[in-house]
Amino acid sequence: MVEGACGHLVTDRMQQAGLRWTQPGAQVVLDLRGVCLTGHGDAYWRFHRQQQHTRLYGHTTVVPATVEDQALELAA
Repeated sequence: MVEGACGHLVTDRMQQAGLRWTQPGAQVVLDLRGVCLTGHGDAYWRFHRQQQHTRLYGHTTVVPATVEDQALELAA
């Protein structure tokens, strides 16, 4: 089972024809692939957007995840 997961997570993505990876670049791709394959992608991107908003604007106002969320926030 572990070998199959490694093949799915690592080999299928990292060993495609013509691709060359640095170790840091490969680690980032594998981290993101692991997050997405485990179903935590949406939560990760919400966190990422919030961190970027804080870095750019210096406060932690909640950033809506979708256009629908923005519309609901404006309507409230």
